[in-house]
Amino acid sequence: MKTRLPLLLVFVSIALSFCACENYNRTREIKKVQRAWIGKTIRFPADIQPENSGKDTLWQIQETPYKILLYIDTVGCTSCKLLLIVWNKLIEEVEADMKGQASFLFYFHPKDKKELNFIFRKDRFYHPVFIDDENEIGRLNKFPQQIEYQCFLLNKDNRVVCIGNPTLNPYIWEMYKKIIMTAPKQIKALSP
Repeated sequence: MKTRLPLLLVFVSIALSFCACENYNRTREIKKVQRAWIGKTIRFPADIQPENSGKDTLWQIQETPYKILLYIDTVGCTSCKLLLIVWNKLIEEVEADMKGQASFLFYFHPKDKKELNFIFRKDRFYHPVFIDDENEIGRLNKFPQQIEYQCFLLNKDNRVVCIGNPTLNPYIWEMYKKIIMTAPKQIKALSP
């Protein structure tokens, strides 16, 4: 029994070391992505028109102080990546609590349009989207490959203010909301 206790402590120490290294590496990765993207201007293709559930629409991009841009390359498990039910809730929250402060831009580079439209209908996602068959926005901006870094909070000049997918991390959503809700008050306070 006595010989097992030190051995158990060694295993626990090794496991904790691996966890600490993993957290350290993850933190370094996040900081590296943030340094590369915060302040960068996102470029949008001019010729892609919004659609709504597979139909062309006359929807116009709202002029708001902030935009939330989600880019999805639908290679792999499309419905796993989209989390449209969660996006519906976030859109509702913005419309209820931050109306006129932020708009949503969803750009999809689909491998299968029919599957994508099926997911839109299944999840009752009726927000206009941009279907980018040629992945123009991806080529213009060279987005990170990791899905958690393919969502951006942009200011009115399309500069990245914050990066991260709020459907994958609620902390990111809290950061987005804090920025959206506090910045207009700061601007008003500076005006005469």
